[in-house]
Amino acid sequence: MSWCWLWSVLLVQTGAEVPLLRFVDFGCGCLLEDSYTQFDGTTKYTSPEFFTQGSYQAEPTTVWQIGVILFNMLCQTNQVSLKLRESPAFR
Repeated sequence: MSWCWLWSVLLVQTGAEVPLLRFVDFGCGCLLEDSYTQFDGTTKYTSPEFFTQGSYQAEPTTVWQIGVILFNMLCQTNQVSLKLRESPAFR
């Protein structure tokens, strides 16, 4: 049995002794030394650096995205993304 939650971001597979978790939809599967200047993932998980600097590094952005997903799971809301979109600093 599979269960999709939070816009196909977290898949939980039950049936084994321990549920298996898979995170998906982080945009890109490879790491580059250079900064990214185009965001190809889900925009609601975009890190603040992309809005303020126009570029981002893969590793810190992945940590940001996982943090947003965990926050959304714990609080059952998408407030991080909503606050970023409403802030004049990120427009």
